[in-house]
Amino acid sequence: MKQEQIIIFSDEPYGNNGNTHQHYTDELSKNNLVLFVNPPSGWNPFKVFKKREIGHGKNLAFTQYFNILPLGIKNKWYLQFAMWFNDWYNAIGIRKYLNNQVEQPILLYFDPFRGIYIDKFIRYKKSIFFILDPYFKMPFNSILAKRVDKVFSVNSSFTSYYTKLNKNFEVVPHGISSEELLIDTDKVNSYRKKYGQFILLIGSLNNDVDFELLIKIADSFSQNLVIIGRKVLSSAKSEENFNKLLQFENVKYIGFKDYRLLNTYIAASSLCIVPYDTSREGFGRNPIKIANYIAHKRPVINTVNLQDLEILENKILFTASNHEDFINYIQKFFGGDLEIDERFIDLYHQNVSYEVLSQKLINS
Repeated sequence: MKQEQIIIFSDEPYGNNGNTHQHYTDELSKNNLVLFVNPPSGWNPFKVFKKREIGHGKNLAFTQYFNILPLGIKNKWYLQFAMWFNDWYNAIGIRKYLNNQVEQPILLYFDPFRGIYIDKFIRYKKSIFFILDPYFKMPFNSILAKRVDKVFSVNSSFTSYYTKLNKNFEVVPHGISSEELLIDTDKVNSYRKKYGQFILLIGSLNNDVDFELLIKIADSFSQNLVIIGRKVLSSAKSEENFNKLLQFENVKYIGFKDYRLLNTYIAASSLCIVPYDTSREGFGRNPIKIANYIAHKRPVINTVNLQDLEILENKILFTASNHEDFINYIQKFFGGDLEIDERFIDLYHQNVSYEVLSQKLINS
């Protein structure tokens, strides 16, 4: 297998979040040389002359993008010049790193905010834009989509928008890492002993979460509802409902956990839920946690209409159109009337491993 040089631009830092960017980075760095460009910290004029450092690992190196010109000025022409100038400045450090490499790099963007014009300053093999979230209103999203060689997304609802910008567009599913199924059985048993048969929700607790539905679940079932994730609420109503939810004795809010620990909780759970309020304006999520739940063959009760996962519907994924349907699915599960097709799920896993998807990405 030919070793490639890959530069990854990310709008989230490499760390303990277990996001898609990091899974692809980890997989690609097994057999390729990868430079991961972390997003910038807050703009500071005293950092302008700071030396750009690149930290090295075996196959994975890190650097941080720096905005030498701030982007807080909301003027179209200034922003375009500032983006171009910042890319030029950051390309200097990246070129020095590339001097030791023979191959021209592949540019892989998980970031619609940076590196838009860096292809003017770095000779490269090809460029790829990987879209996870609805970036439609981001000022440079459309420019980047037009400039790259290919666009990927995990959400088929984005197809009509992006094919107008770039005909070379393809939808891929969320991946499953090989490390996902490496679990600590002692911890699994301890969680089952602590929580019994429990319903699990993992993910950021933001305004898109349907807290009214969670309250109904807690009120309808005696089983524990275990919630893991960072609270990032900006709505007073969501905050109020979240506090109401915590009043139930069977609600166990654990808070944020390192992503490397989450698979143990999933393996210990009885079923998993994805309770988003899809009626919110601009909603366009395709939650990565569904892939993690499915990896452990846990039934998933869901509110998001995911065309990309229709093949899993009623095999392991059960989509509810309203609160009543959601509650009924949970009742069926605990009543023994909700079955999953394990043989089909085994076949599905083989096609959505990050190993398979990573090769698809760089060979596109």
